[in-house]
Amino acid sequence: MSVLTSAQRDLLIRMLQAERQQQRCGQRDTFVLVRTARGGGILTAGWDENWAAPGEQDVDDLVEDGLLRHVDHPGGRGRKFDFTRAGRTRARQLERDRTDPSRLEPIDLSWTTTLALLEALVDAYELVGAPEYGVPLTALNVSPPPTQGELRELARQELAEFVDRSDQAESQLRPTAQGVRLARNWPTPGALVDALAVAFEREAEITPDGEARSRLRQAAQAVGDFGRDVAVGVVTKQLEGL
Repeated sequence: MSVLTSAQRDLLIRMLQAERQQQRCGQRDTFVLVRTARGGGILTAGWDENWAAPGEQDVDDLVEDGLLRHVDHPGGRGRKFDFTRAGRTRARQLERDRTDPSRLEPIDLSWTTTLALLEALVDAYELVGAPEYGVPLTALNVSPPPTQGELRELARQELAEFVDRSDQAESQLRPTAQGVRLARNWPTPGALVDALAVAFEREAEITPDGEARSRLRQAAQAVGDFGRDVAVGVVTKQLEGL
């Protein structure tokens, strides 16, 4: 992954913000860089006039990196360009990773709050048929709405993942397999094997026959000790095959 300058990072993020504003208005425009006596600017819907215009070299470098593409603009004014799929994905990553200390707020990472957010995500994901691209963040039925910090933490704990669509400016969220198992209380292979070992021990305690009791305790030891990894592997394969 190429190292971007601050100006290039700003350009990608601002393009994403402009694109998002276009979508709110039902528009979709490419970007045109123009130079005037006053210095120049970007001509496109959604671009804030207070944002600095990028340099032509920055645009060319991003094209060379495969993050932007030139768009044919015969006879038109300025240089026309747009995102590539990789560029839009990189812009979303940059936007998520950018942390402004003046805008950071405390978040609640307690287990009850995190589990409630995860369950809301899985509920929304189930409701629309578990789509490949996940669900928009607005689909999460939680109040107050989750912060970016809380969502990033779900992803960092590998309970959810951000999914980028080439036709959407906003990222969507999808629960991971681990997140679904946790939210829906699926048994883990290790827990099932441990429960089996405990069941052998309890049965041994109430079995009057000495030989049977000895065998039950041997089975409990085998499952709970040196044979545990083997048993967990077998259960894992069986669960994956369901």
